Amino acid sequence: MNVAWEPSASSTSSASSSPRYLLYDITGGGTRTLLLDTTSSLSHSFFTREVGRDYTFELETQGQGATSQTATTTVTAKSFLEAFSWYFHPKEGGPVADVMFTPEHPFRNPADASDTQNWKLIVAYLNHDAPEQPELSTDNALVPEDANLLRVQYEACHGSPGIHDHLLIPWNGYSCQTGGLLSGAIRSGFEDGRIMLAASLPSGFTPSPDDFVTLAFYDFGGGGGGRQIFTLAAVDKTEYHFQAAAPAREAPTSPQNLSAAFDETHIRLNLSWERSTDPDSPDSRIIYEVNQSTSTEFSEDSWQSMGNSLSATLSLAFPNAYTLGVRAVDDFGNASPPAVLEWSFPDSFVLLPSQTNHSQVLGRNRGGGQRITILQDVRISSVALWLSPEGGRFCCSRSVLEVRSSDAGGAIGDIVAASFPVQFGTFDGEGERVFSFETPPLLSGGQHYWLVLRPDSMSSDAFITNETFIHGTESDSYPDGLWSSGGDAYFRLGR
Repeated sequence: MNVAWEPSASSTSSASSSPRYLLYDITGGGTRTLLLDTTSSLSHSFFTREVGRDYTFELETQGQGATSQTATTTVTAKSFLEAFSWYFHPKEGGPVADVMFTPEHPFRNPADASDTQNWKLIVAYLNHDAPEQPELSTDNALVPEDANLLRVQYEACHGSPGIHDHLLIPWNGYSCQTGGLLSGAIRSGFEDGRIMLAASLPSGFTPSPDDFVTLAFYDFGGGGGGRQIFTLAAVDKTEYHFQAAAPAREAPTSPQNLSAAFDETHIRLNLSWERSTDPDSPDSRIIYEVNQSTSTEFSEDSWQSMGNSLSATLSLAFPNAYTLGVRAVDDFGNASPPAVLEWSFPDSFVLLPSQTNHSQVLGRNRGGGQRITILQDVRISSVALWLSPEGGRFCCSRSVLEVRSSDAGGAIGDIVAASFPVQFGTFDGEGERVFSFETPPLLSGGQHYWLVLRPDSMSSDAFITNETFIHGTESDSYPDGLWSSGGDAYFRLGR
């Protein structure tokens, strides 16, 4: 604590003897404790172990004879912290300790890349003044003598989470050691000059706004021979009361650079955006929510969480136009203004038919077919079917997919295009197989076509004669076509 004053008027206007200055500590108003009695000094510095409180001083100036003057001033010894809050987390429900640091009293310097080791330590005492215990030692695992504490939970530098009697803070990266006596220091979680920790309450204790904590701060005092000590720097006389509601928080920033990539094959939209930041909550705990609407308004019930992912895939229905939104939500449920994007199908887009139910076996590759309806002229590059091996005495089956016209009676007609053959092993698993064309066929809008799977007649290998099961559904789930013997096969057309 530094106290200074100007020289008295009499000492500057007279060549007589210097005045006498008596400095008293009158904090509390009950006693006057003499701190300095001088005729030469105009300031006084002294060490105090108490912060988070006011000090009141009285300066008595004695001139010649019996004349004297007095002046008083009050000085605040600020806490080493900007703030300390404890409350129940509004989303997770458990107690938390929220610590905000101040640049004037740094507890850590992550920019320090040296191999210097140093630590700071904070102890939170429950419902009484923090005692001035002069030293904590690794002899007793840095456990304070007074056990009435608000404990905190965090993952330590040694890699394991746990409940701690103190918050041990490594000064720099080198001080966060994975082994050793002080490997129990906190590993991470600092951001924006603060850290939020899960708190551990005494058994059976439910805090109310009448409950409070006080703090004690310790500096690393060195050590050796298997012993490390921390010496008391100060106790904080501020009573940090339990808060019935979490402090108000600012919302995160809106996600930036929202973009959409159209996947024509699967008729879906791949959204991506850049990470948001939050001025007073951990950025690492921000989640993102996505909304899609066929109007210009978003339904509040339609926001879907994507967790901490920076992308999302949305299904689309042709020919709808969409308003798309992404917002960031912080750890306290505060949502940013949404980033908004208007999107509609390209003018060149042609809706391709598909049927993706594959729960049942409809037949084999013996020439059966799936009838489809093409709405607009389109050129296709491939057809995907859902297949499984029949098994049998030979190694494999090899099939070709034919696109055929539909004759006047709706039956299977002439070949329009035939795919490259696809071979299917006996022990291959069930799944989607894609048949591609050397020259993508042009299919006319308003016409019916048949997708026909048959054995590869050009194969000269006699051991490739097993058959292949074709999967789909026995229900008529695709209204514009059907499997030749009933139901609908799984199929997807590729552009």
